[in-house]
Amino acid sequence: MAKGIVQTSINSTTLPVRQTKSGYLPSLDGWRAIAIAAVMIHHDAWTGNFSLQAFKIRTAWGLELFFAISGFLICSRILGEEEKFATFKIASFYIRRFFRIQPAACAYLGVVGLLMVGGVVMESPKFWIGALFGYQNFLYNSHVSARENIRTLLTGHFWTLAVEEHFYILISATLFFFKRRRILVLASLWFSSVILNRLLVNVCHIDLASRFRMTNVVLPYLLFAALAAALLQNKKNLETVKAYLSPWITVLITVLLVSLRTVNQPSGLFTTDTLDRSEKYIFYCFTLWIVSTVTHPRSLSTRFLENRAIRYVGRLSYSLYLWHVLFFLPARPEMGITWHPLVIMSSFPLRYLFTLIAALVSYYVVERPMIRIGHRLADRFQLRSSSVSPQNALILKQGPT
Repeated sequence: MAKGIVQTSINSTTLPVRQTKSGYLPSLDGWRAIAIAAVMIHHDAWTGNFSLQAFKIRTAWGLELFFAISGFLICSRILGEEEKFATFKIASFYIRRFFRIQPAACAYLGVVGLLMVGGVVMESPKFWIGALFGYQNFLYNSHVSARENIRTLLTGHFWTLAVEEHFYILISATLFFFKRRRILVLASLWFSSVILNRLLVNVCHIDLASRFRMTNVVLPYLLFAALAAALLQNKKNLETVKAYLSPWITVLITVLLVSLRTVNQPSGLFTTDTLDRSEKYIFYCFTLWIVSTVTHPRSLSTRFLENRAIRYVGRLSYSLYLWHVLFFLPARPEMGITWHPLVIMSSFPLRYLFTLIAALVSYYVVERPMIRIGHRLADRFQLRSSSVSPQNALILKQGPT
């Protein structure tokens, strides 16, 4: 496993990152570890004083961190593949995405489905089907009856997978059909998505706070991260970022935005109110964090993110995300689950142990084998439809994303 600072070519520029394999950004696994830790803390059934509860609500922002990671990484991967092969094969992209996401997701949904059939959980079939086919995020409304929302908890987290799948379609189609002026196109898409949400609220009077899982609500954060990745393809932009956007500068920018937001809306940031994802400028800072650490591999923060143990948690993050709700949420009395084995497994601290066990099984038995199959199929398709050598197909073997 190669160590040290390696230069990765990105559209004739060089992005300094600490790598272990072609195109792999280890700091992103570190960010994934932080994101999944935040999400699990948010879903843990503990209570505390006012300040702890305010912190717990904000740990849901781990989801937006996941979105920033995906937006930046997917756009970078597509552009890197295009440079390597002199073309972007959209079919190969979809093959890899399908085998990366769907097998593990279907395994989880299969277990939940068996528990539904067995009468152990009262999950809503409508939301289970929506989770399976990637449109569940449009079904949820936080203002409906509490009883209906309880029946969506074990599959509710699939709303983020639906959003990402919709983003994959949008970003791949955009980069496939627009070969020139991509920065302008991506910037226009991002700006349009922001304006659309404003129009829905101010003109159409649609309550996005209750429908915060809809794709259009969080799409600006994914597109902003994708735009950042595209901007870094330009050598001048990259050098500017390396010179002026260190991790410490990013921290100062974040603190400034938080301070301004608190002054303008003192009741909106550090209270225990329900999180409103429709307008949080702080989420754009997540992209800046990612960019600053990727472009400054020698910084203390990047070295922390690239710690072996932290990166390992990051690699497990998808399986941890899929399975943790099955062991975290049944402990809540409102779930009404009385099946003794599941109640025991969802008690503290056993819920962490069984989440880890399920994630390890999912990762090694389902995720990794399916990812390898997906890469092999995508490689064969890529090589059949292009004139590149087999050695250049290594760009596709970058590890799970």
